Amino acid sequence: MEKKQNFDIGNCITSNKPFAVPSYWPVAPGEEVQFEDYTTLLEWLSSKIFYLLQHDFPALLQLLYYIDIPEALSNSIFQQKDLEWMARQIAELMIRRELKKKETRQKYRTGEY
Repeated sequence: MEKKQNFDIGNCITSNKPFAVPSYWPVAPGEEVQFEDYTTLLEWLSSKIFYLLQHDFPALLQLLYYIDIPEALSNSIFQQKDLEWMARQIAELMIRRELKKKETRQKYRTGEY
C-alpha cells in the first residue's frame, strides 16, 4: 500500500513539485491524488465538490465542517444558483484553508506564535 504524501500546496505553487491531497478530501479508492499544478488541483476538487452538491449535500457539509470552513462563507456561496460556480468557490475555500493551516503549523514550529 502506497503511503500518501503530506499535503504541501505551498511548495507546489512555488516550486512546481507534485503533491497529494489530505486524506479527508473526497478521494475515490485507487484514485490518483497527486497534481502538478494549482489549476489541475482546483479543477479536480471542483469536480468532486460539484458531485457532492448534486448527490450528497450532507457529506459536503460534514467535509466543510471538518476542514473548518466558516459557515458564513459557505452559506453565502450556497445562496447562488450555479452549481459549477459554487463548486469552484468551495474548492478555492478548501485550498486556502489548507494553506492557512500550513502557515499556522510553520509559525508554531518556528516559535512565531
